[in-house]
Amino acid sequence: MAYDNGEIELHSKIKVRMKKVIDGIEKSKIIETTLGRLIFNEAIPQDLGFVDRSNPDNIFDLEVDFLVGKNELRKIIDKSIKVHGTTETAILLDRIKALGFRFSTKGAITISVSDMVIPEVKARYIKETEEKIEKITKQYKRGLISDEERYNSVIAAWTEASENITQALISNLDRFNPVYMMSQSGARGNINQIKQLAGMRGLMADTSGKTIEVPIKANFREGLNVMEFFISTHGARKGLADTALRTATRVI
Repeated sequence: MAYDNGEIELHSKIKVRMKKVIDGIEKSKIIETTLGRLIFNEAIPQDLGFVDRSNPDNIFDLEVDFLVGKNELRKIIDKSIKVHGTTETAILLDRIKALGFRFSTKGAITISVSDMVIPEVKARYIKETEEKIEKITKQYKRGLISDEERYNSVIAAWTEASENITQALISNLDRFNPVYMMSQSGARGNINQIKQLAGMRGLMADTSGKTIEVPIKANFREGLNVMEFFISTHGARKGLADTALRTATRVI
């Protein structure tokens, strides 16, 4: 009733009295949770094994008291099949599906340029890597390393920089950031795509499949310069060429 009247939201912390019959005796306890988790758990059997029910302190706890993304949903389904079998699991899936359809009409997310937050440490990581590349180049010019060793070292340095920037980007995003929610939930997109939006595009492959040692340092929010644009088009052209050349031709 409070939710219907707009007094509380799905993420609002609430206290609710839970009742259970234990050894023929009805017992109750007040627990603290959120409205969203309470609604979701109404569709979930409370004996899947996520909570240790042998501990008296946990008897009234909600079975699913964690953030549920695509991977967590797989675990719930897997446990349901093991505990209740396929028939009950099919009913469970129908209930979850109905909840999804119901709340998809009440809440939605959109993304904008401002949601793509570029990490402040990006410039530092790029500068440090460029200095590292200079040292590698000097070693090569002095004959201390071969061209192949130089190439591999450059690729490794830029790969490490790209990974560090990606980690900084993910840790910098708010957990309710639309881009973060879409990728972490498994609904749409992945970490690599977020990296290209707000981190750095990184290393690209040429038409032969070899990694180009000059990386794309910019991301799509910052915009690519002319050189970075043409480096990035290698991948697109290679994809189209592979589709045309490697597709088997049927001979009648």
